[in-house]
Amino acid sequence: MRLNRNLLILLGILFVIGSVFFDYKQKRDFNQNISQLQSEQKEIESVAKLQKMWLAKGMIKKINKIANSVSASKKVNSTVKRSKAKLKFKNLTYSELNRVLSKLASLPVRFNYLNIQKEKNNYLMECSCVW
Repeated sequence: MRLNRNLLILLGILFVIGSVFFDYKQKRDFNQNISQLQSEQKEIESVAKLQKMWLAKGMIKKINKIANSVSASKKVNSTVKRSKAKLKFKNLTYSELNRVLSKLASLPVRFNYLNIQKEKNNYLMECSCVW
């Protein structure tokens, strides 16, 4: 009889200890899930901001401004439609080429094609980009 009572007390104590550890593990997992969800939410917000930036409505104006910054005699072809731009310039000096490329590189565009050829002291530049 006494052995059964001691066994029941021991089982009760083990049950209480097990429930405390289970509760601790559940709280820890819950906190980890919350922190993971918060980091995923921040990542989704940053992706949404990048999408807005890439779909900027003023991109056509910005690229046209870059294309118009080069004199008309050096412009071979310049077409900007919706989310695509094709630019071709000839007889550019090094500083003009550098200015055009740095302005294009600062915009959120993806270059599909970029070709730069040096002809004596001048450069020929062709590029196709999308945003």
